[in-house]
Order: sequence, then C-alpha cells, then structure tokens
Amino acid sequence: MSSRRIYPKPPIVEAVIELRLRCGMAAAELVAHLQPRLAQMDGRGHRMDRFQLTVRLDGDSMEGAASREPHTIFLRSNDGLRQIG
Repeated sequence: MSSRRIYPKPPIVEAVIELRLRCGMAAAELVAHLQPRLAQMDGRGHRMDRFQLTVRLDGDSMEGAASREPHTIFLRSNDGLRQIG
C-alpha cells in the first residue's frame, strides 16, 4: 500500500474554452460585454501582443520587416490568481 503525498499548494487547474462568434465583434467590444457578467474580474486587464518577424534572403542581401498587433486581452480576478483571455 503506497502513501498519498500531500502537497503544500493545490495543483494548477486550467480550462480552455474557445468561443467563436458568428457576427464580427471587436475584441474590446467583447471584453466590454463580458466584464460586467464576470463578477470576480476587476477589469484591470492587460493585452498580449503578437510579434511577427519576416526576413528575406536573396544572395548577398537581406531584407527584414517586423509587425506588432493585438492578440489577446486578459481579465484578472480581484485576487490576481485567475485570468480569462
């Protein structure tokens, strides 16, 4: 019979839910609609951006470009332990 290990902190619990909307809605508009309905979220969210780098090599020359665009907006719980993106 093996003994059960007791850890000082509970395990990380995560869930991934993807919502696909039929109508075109901007991310900021979606956050504005969801935020009042998520009572534990204080609204101090943050935005994660996506960076894309493109490099083209042609013989001895090199050409590059970079872009940055908003990717995900996260809302955090009042205690800072949970977030929705």
